[in-house]
Amino acid sequence: MRTAALHIQGDFEDAYLYMGWLVVVTAERSFRFYGLDEIVSEIRNTLPDSTYVAELMFRHNEWLTTAQFNSLAKTSSLARDVITQFDLFPDPCFEVPREVSFKEYDIRVGTSVVLDYFIYNRYVYVGGKDGLFSAFVDWDSDVPVLTEQFRRRLDARCMNVTGRFGAVVASCGDDGLLWAAESPYGLDEPQGAQWERAEDTSIRARWLASGIVNYKTATEPDLLGIRKARSRERRSEDDGSLVVTSIGEDRFPLQERLLSEIRSHSPGVFDAGLIQYIFNSDKVVFIFTFDGHFFALDVKSRRVGPPLLRFNHTFKGAETRILSAAATKLGVVLETDHRVLHFANGEWTSVIESSALSVRTFPNAKNFHNLIAITTEQGVYLVGMYDDTRRLATM
Repeated sequence: MRTAALHIQGDFEDAYLYMGWLVVVTAERSFRFYGLDEIVSEIRNTLPDSTYVAELMFRHNEWLTTAQFNSLAKTSSLARDVITQFDLFPDPCFEVPREVSFKEYDIRVGTSVVLDYFIYNRYVYVGGKDGLFSAFVDWDSDVPVLTEQFRRRLDARCMNVTGRFGAVVASCGDDGLLWAAESPYGLDEPQGAQWERAEDTSIRARWLASGIVNYKTATEPDLLGIRKARSRERRSEDDGSLVVTSIGEDRFPLQERLLSEIRSHSPGVFDAGLIQYIFNSDKVVFIFTFDGHFFALDVKSRRVGPPLLRFNHTFKGAETRILSAAATKLGVVLETDHRVLHFANGEWTSVIESSALSVRTFPNAKNFHNLIAITTEQGVYLVGMYDDTRRLATM
């Protein structure tokens, strides 16, 4: 696995990628917008030999997953050329100069403790101790414009926010999993959205291609079915024309079914009492144990009845406490007590040898499939991942 990283020094709380911009939340909770085009231009001007990797990793990351690029990368000479370019990029990272411009908005959110940030459908969402808040951003200007105040959307303590298919989903602990349909482009007042309760308890939620998984605890997932319909309304770039019309009419407890499938394939190595963390990507559920095992199971929906589960693989995991997990198009990112790891093709790669304040991935974003935004006490790192192992194997 090859990596290329940018570092912005500062006292920050979180970072997010959206529509070509790196949105950084400062420790004072102001919002900074850094243009990736300008950062790449800075690399081009100061380190011309690093331009290729900078363009590939931070401006056109989506090229890595196109059929054309993968076909060309099977050519031995081209594959070697690409890998050589990574050797020319600064190690361990390119330090973004303080002179690189950014736009900052000092717009405060009415909560004493922030628990999550999320950007979707052109809104910035903030989940906190005192509720869920949102503010619309005009992304069509030369520089994004965040001028309106954050508006309270929910009073319940909001621990996690996610969204897809025109729906915003909030995990609010004992107040449940709440969701509402959002109008794109700020067409309607957000206060008019009708919130519905899909589950009674939720600490986080993650989308599957076939639904949404609600986590009542770190190890207790339920799959909630979703209903979608085509919308004639102009939609944002985040989704197509499909919008969610209901969540949770069908629900299937997953824990016992996952455990049964694992036991049938790995009876000698699996101890259900040692599960420490479960999470999912669009198509796979991952289970990590305290004794260092890592199980992957494919999930496929059916028209009627519970989903099909298929045991995928058992791997040797990271024998450490897992704080959070996220997916990239290449694999899995784990946040642990003292470092951030990436797993792909049976191999673990250290991304950052430091504890993190937040770790973000963007597997469904158009241009950021294999980018990881990591906020530490030293600043924000933006890390691009390139899997050279499969391509080298074809030589």
